[in-house]
Amino acid sequence: MKNIRTVFFSCLVLLGTDNILAQHNHGAGESQGGSAEEALVAPHGGQLQELGRYKIELITNLYQKEDQLTFYIFKGELKPLSTEGITGIIRLNYANGEVFSDTLRSVMSEFFVGSINSFDSFTLTVEFTIKKKKISTVYTHESIGRSITYTCSMHPEIKTDAPGNCTICSMELIPVNEPEKQQNDSHEEGHQHQH
Repeated sequence: MKNIRTVFFSCLVLLGTDNILAQHNHGAGESQGGSAEEALVAPHGGQLQELGRYKIELITNLYQKEDQLTFYIFKGELKPLSTEGITGIIRLNYANGEVFSDTLRSVMSEFFVGSINSFDSFTLTVEFTIKKKKISTVYTHESIGRSITYTCSMHPEIKTDAPGNCTICSMELIPVNEPEKQQNDSHEEGHQHQH
């Protein structure tokens, strides 16, 4: 009878140990899953692509006069990587068949910038060389439309479809959404006819 009790308690101890180990492993799995989900959130609100041990975030600001594209490189769980010793190039393939390339420029060893030459839809391939190894990924961007024009706040008769400076006063041109302006003009005209 004493032997049966010993065997019974030994089994209980072993079962208890197995449950503790199972709970421990299950908990570790959850924590790893949680950090992986957090790693997919882009720190600057851009598009994040995962490339093995690196992650690249693209931020697009098409309203800037130049350097409309910003790239951040991260290692591991979104640890910012210095741009020192890294080079990058981009190639944009536009929907109309046009191709444009640019060499990325490092800013304060924190991120890279590059330019576009059209507001049409494009597919962008970016390639970085890090420690003599090349990594690349592809982003797509929908057209913001030809409705965006640039004008001078002092000389509204000056209009262009690209950023630049006013040909009269040299002030920087500002973006204007033409369809909204036309709708507002026609709306105002409608009121003038009613009065």
